This record gives sequence, structure tokens and C-alpha cells, in this order.
Amino acid sequence: MRIHRDLGRRMAKRRPMTGAVQPGDHRIVSTARARRPSSRAPIEVEPGLDSMALEWYKRDRIGTLEEQSSRAAYQPTAAVMVSPHLEDDSAFGQTVPQLGVGLSRRWFHAPASGFCGTRPRGAGEMTGRATDRRPIGELLAADVPVLMEGAVVERVRRGAPSLLDPFLMNAPLIYGDAGRALLRQIYAEYIDVGRVHDLPLLSLAPTWRANLDRLAASAFAGRDLNGDAVRFLQEIRSASGDYGAKVYVGGLMGCRGDAYKAHEALSREAARAFHAVQARALSGAGADYVMASTMPEIHEALGIAEALASTGCPYLVSFIVRPSGRLLDGTPLDDAMSGIDDQVVPRPLGYLVNCVHSSVLELALSAPPGRRALNSGRLLGLQANTSSRSPEELEGSQELAGEAPEAFASGMCALRKRFGLRVLGGCCGTDGGHIAALARGLMVA
Repeated sequence: MRIHRDLGRRMAKRRPMTGAVQPGDHRIVSTARARRPSSRAPIEVEPGLDSMALEWYKRDRIGTLEEQSSRAAYQPTAAVMVSPHLEDDSAFGQTVPQLGVGLSRRWFHAPASGFCGTRPRGAGEMTGRATDRRPIGELLAADVPVLMEGAVVERVRRGAPSLLDPFLMNAPLIYGDAGRALLRQIYAEYIDVGRVHDLPLLSLAPTWRANLDRLAASAFAGRDLNGDAVRFLQEIRSASGDYGAKVYVGGLMGCRGDAYKAHEALSREAARAFHAVQARALSGAGADYVMASTMPEIHEALGIAEALASTGCPYLVSFIVRPSGRLLDGTPLDDAMSGIDDQVVPRPLGYLVNCVHSSVLELALSAPPGRRALNSGRLLGLQANTSSRSPEELEGSQELAGEAPEAFASGMCALRKRFGLRVLGGCCGTDGGHIAALARGLMVA
């Protein structure tokens, strides 16, 4: 779905803030001047930003009162936090030098526990965070099988396409009864599979398309959609009882453009600025981790990794690859991984591949770039399609090439046996049956 070309003009036409600030007010104000909305302090610009990055850099210096009020309820733990309600600019824009990123660090957190955000007063499973949950970094470092959910948005597209939002896809379904019921059914199905087989489960909030531009162009502009989506999934996890300690709720991000068209990717600087807003929203909601998914190109992947690193939240980066072991832009998989590892601090917990068939990844890992990526020990797993078609063949396809659950599971378990991949789940074409078959296969293996 294309973003309207006049989006920038529409954003610029927001009326200036006047009068007293009220809780829940979604009008744009300077976070450094929240108590004095009439102040118009100049925005200092980081050198070297291109024109697109500059626009999003400026937007990053702007916050909403909803974001501020939601964060005000949190009790900082291991965090460096700058209050948005300061009467002066003395602490505004404090940075963490080792990150090497020029964006605002208003909400930078460095939690030793491996969790994003901060823990609310009296926190417990109220926020979906069990006190005995193993830190996700520790989980992924262990040589144990970890289950990932299957398709979510693609199942909605197949089963109830009229519910999808033209800008945000399945994210706004959390606000309607029919949408909430459908999402709850899908997520609960995957959680139940994990519970039955007693496998750790990585789940992701439906926020893949809830980025800065799309949210601003939608009917949900000004709402904390990303935070609400994380909290919605945390509520579903809370209903799973003791097994909830093994369920990890993640925030999901994607590239700004079409994931199958690498030429639409942002520059590194633009991506860093553009994605920082969503990364901050997901981290602040208390997600256990955030994943940048279906990345087709290295420069935007670097920028989104920097945006995620700036939150202090554990994060993953997932690429889409060809059988040659290269991203869609031609970058070798090992170069993409090592490039991020070498240039972004803190680096991701690890890397995945998604939106390709298991046979495609098998070929990719047999090619030189894939073998080198595998040897690095940083490639964790795959969320696989049921179709072996290329991105070009899948683009605009009205029919989904399916695969029986047992065949899907067989291919995935073969990857684990041959290459040692340990985080396995589903992408396009999968449902609860596929994930259940995969779980059975992992237990047998």
C-alpha cells in the first residue's frame, strides 16, 4: 500500500499547540518545552543528514502528550531517563556516546535484565512480564529449540481481508471487537501449541506496518498504537497461566517501503531517524524484545538497527534472502550481519531469515555467503513460508502456494539438524497446524 505523496504537507498542517496541556492530548508539542508550548526553541541539526533524514530527525525531536503520559506511569529501574517536563533544555538531547547516533536519547534504557522499557509500579504479569521469565538473551544463547509464531497478518488477509486497514494492515484490529477476537484466536492458537509441547515461544505484536508515516496518514494518528498492540499481546499471554513465563512478547518493525523491492529502501541516516519513533514506542511499552523483519537491503537495515540499539532494548534483525545467500539488494548475508555487528552498539541478539521457504534457506546456507554467516554463530533461525516462490513471483500474487503441515515441519527440522538453527517458526501460508507439526518435530529431534 503506497503512502500518499502529500503526507508531508498533511503533517505540516497540524495546528500549533495553544492553551494548557491536558492528559491524552495528541497535538504535537516540543517535548523539551512541554510546560511552555508557545516556546519555539530551534532544533539543532546533526551534520551529514540528507534531506529525507533531516525531516525525520526533526520529527524525532517532537513527542506527543500521550507518549509522555504513558511513560510517566513507569518507575525507572536501570535506565537513563530525561523528563519531557523539564522547565529548561538543560538535559534535552542527552546522548550515549558509545552508540554513535545523533538522535535524542530521551528514553534510552540499559536494562540488565534483558527487558525493554521500565517496570511499572507493582509490576508482575499485569504487563505480561513474569518475574521468573528467563532473559531472552540468555534463552537465545542456549542451544535449545525455540518456537516462533506463524503467520498473523497474512491469515487475516486470507480470512477477513475487509478488516485490514489500508495503511496499518492488521495493527488497528486491536481497537475493534471483531478484530480483537480474530487476533486473540490466532495468537492464542500459537501460544497453546507452545504450551502443549512446553517450548519457549517468541510472539510478535501486529505492528509491522505501524511506522511513522503510515500511522500519521491513518485514522489512528496520535494514538499509541504500537504500545497498545504490545499491551494487547501481553494480555493474551497473561491468560496462559504458568506457561506465560516461557512466552516472549516482541515488537515488530519492517522497512518503510515494499519489502520485496530493495530499491525503495531508505539510506542509513534516514532509516535511523525514521524508525527511531516506532522503536521507542515499542520499547517503552515493555516488550521483551523488538525485531526488524523482512529486511531486503543493508543500508536501511543498518539504520533500523541503530534506532533499535538506541532504546537499549534487546533486538533481532531478520533478512529476506535469495538462494545465492544474498539479500535482495545483492549484499552477501555474512557481510550484512558482520556490518551491523561491527558498526552498531549494542549489536543485535542475533539474526534470522524470514519470508522464504526452508528449501531456499537450505540453498542459501550452502552457498559461500551463507556458509560464512552460519560459521559466525550469529544466525539463529528462520520464519518460513509454505511457498518456495521467489519474491518477484509472490509480489501481487492472488493465490498462495500452500504446503502440508508435516512437509513444512520436515523441511524446518532438517535445517535444525543440518545447520543447528534453533529459532524456528512460520511466515506466509502457515497457521496453527503448521506450527503444531513443527513443535512435534522439534520435540522428536
